[in-house]
Amino acid sequence: MAETIAFLGVARIQDQAILATCYEKSVLNEEKKNYEGALASALERAKSAYPGWRDRASCDEGVLYTFADPQALCLLAVGIRDVREKVDQLKGIMQDNVKKILETHVTLESLENSSSSMSSQANKFLKQSVDLRRQIQFRNLKIKALCGTCAVALVLYIIVPFIS
Repeated sequence: MAETIAFLGVARIQDQAILATCYEKSVLNEEKKNYEGALASALERAKSAYPGWRDRASCDEGVLYTFADPQALCLLAVGIRDVREKVDQLKGIMQDNVKKILETHVTLESLENSSSSMSSQANKFLKQSVDLRRQIQFRNLKIKALCGTCAVALVLYIIVPFIS
């Protein structure tokens, strides 16, 4: 289990005064209040403490261990936070990110397929347009040849009676 020390505290048992506290940098204000409350309740239980007295109390963020010194004058409190919850949160975020990446990849593949399909259709359209242009040019050439033949036949029709 991944654990980290989030809170250290020293208190005097006789008058229940908290002498010193120290928190890890990432501890939030709400966590600080919870650890301080757990320390206060541990001080209440420590009124009848004896040398070497130990206590364990669960709080929202983890566990608070308390130890009495050899003379039972002071109480040392250590708050240990379970990091597994944060790891699970990060794991969830990472899984969401991977899902988004995979969805983006699928979308990109779809776009790539669409663009390749459009490219092949554009090439087919270009080939068909070139073929159509050639057909139209050939038809125009046939029409011009037919018109030229008709013009020559008409000229011959008009000129032949004068020559004979």
